[in-house]
Amino acid sequence: TMTGTAELVQMGASAPITMYQKEPNKMRIDVDLSAFAAGLTFTQAFDGTKGWGTNQQTMVIEEMNEAQSKDFSHQAIGNDALLNPQKLGITYALKPKATLEGKDYVVLEQTLADGHKTSIFIDPSTYLPYKTVTTTLDPMSGAIVETESYAGDYRKVGGLMVAHSIRALASGTENMRITISTVTYNTNLDDALFIMK
Repeated sequence: TMTGTAELVQMGASAPITMYQKEPNKMRIDVDLSAFAAGLTFTQAFDGTKGWGTNQQTMVIEEMNEAQSKDFSHQAIGNDALLNPQKLGITYALKPKATLEGKDYVVLEQTLADGHKTSIFIDPSTYLPYKTVTTTLDPMSGAIVETESYAGDYRKVGGLMVAHSIRALASGTENMRITISTVTYNTNLDDALFIMK
């Protein structure tokens, strides 16, 4: 479970965010928008089989369609993506190095079992991911867009290095900055947390 603040860049506003991950493939993200409307929370979740969440246009909780659900399921894959990729049919390929801001990065291309690809840029001095590039569905238009995320401010939590700063861009435009304040492990999250009510 990670808690922090999400800066919604294009709205010029910030809101509390909580992200839950449960192995092997459950995920939930809650953005507390009660500052805009009492009791309002924007949720996206994957229960291990299908995705659901808040419709951006109607603000009503509903099941994602098949394409959206498949798209969000990519984010829900847990640590087996790195620890046991063969179990999930995930492969990695070493690509040519890339120079970002005057520094050469190691580039890995991750290919999921369904063919979805993500480029991961590894900092050669720390071996931690700095940037990822992939494609996702735009929730408003349904179009496929290129998304980038930048991870920084790594700190050790429970023996693992965790990014406490994340910047997200879609089609080259920054849309969110997340600052993580707390990270907790193995808190016995109930499966019901990930199921649409």
